[in-house]
Parts: sequence; C-alpha cells; structure tokens
Amino acid sequence: MEDKPLIECADHAVIRLEYRLRDRVRERPVAGIVTPESVEPAFAPLSVAVRGLLAEYRHRTGYDEIENRFDPEPSAGWKALTAEQRAARVQTALDSLAAQRGLRPGTWSARASIAAPGRRSNSGPSFPRGRRPS
Repeated sequence: MEDKPLIECADHAVIRLEYRLRDRVRERPVAGIVTPESVEPAFAPLSVAVRGLLAEYRHRTGYDEIENRFDPEPSAGWKALTAEQRAARVQTALDSLAAQRGLRPGTWSARASIAAPGRRSNSGPSFPRGRRPS
C-alpha cells in the first residue's frame, strides 16, 4: 500500500491482502461480494487494527477526510493496447464469466468504443434485454 492515500489504505489494505493470498486455482471463496472476513474470520482483527490506526491518526492529527477518491491509473500494459485489443480483452473476460455462469460466449458484449489511453469511460458491458447477470 506504499504511495497510496491514507484513506485508501484504511479502506482496502486488508482486502488487497486477502486477494493476494487467495488461491487462484480454487473457485471464489464465497458467492457475491468477497470481503476478507467472509473468506476467513482470521482477517477480522487485521481490519479492526487498520481502522483503529486510522482512528488514532485522526485523533492525533485532526485528519478528517472520509471520502476515498483514490482512482489508480490503468497499467502501462493496458494503456499500450489499441482500442481493439482492449475490447478483445474485455470480451474474453466477459465470455469467461458467461461460461462460468453456464451461458454461451457472446451473451454479454463489450462496447465497441473503449476509452483511449488517458481517457476514462463509464460505459460498461451491454447486456441483452432482460439478461442482466445475477
């Protein structure tokens, strides 16, 4: 979590730790949103400690930021891809997700225009009418 804002560390340090320790060969540890505590109760004291450190820092310094605005830039590798290459990578991920859900590839479609390097796009995948993922 070096070079990250304090609020980002407080919000996501334990989440990132759990993700790095997770066995990628096995299925997701829980359905839905994965939190460290839902995967393994042993992460709970770490979460409490991180929040406690933030509370102590707030007390000592008057730090009062509550909104996490950290938004990391895309990786250099992603930025180096053409729009077509990015769309192909997104489509591959969508097809993999569809297969995991027992759906046919192409069920979800990556939008034709993915933001050029340096630009942000809020457009996400498009879904066939009435076929949003659960």
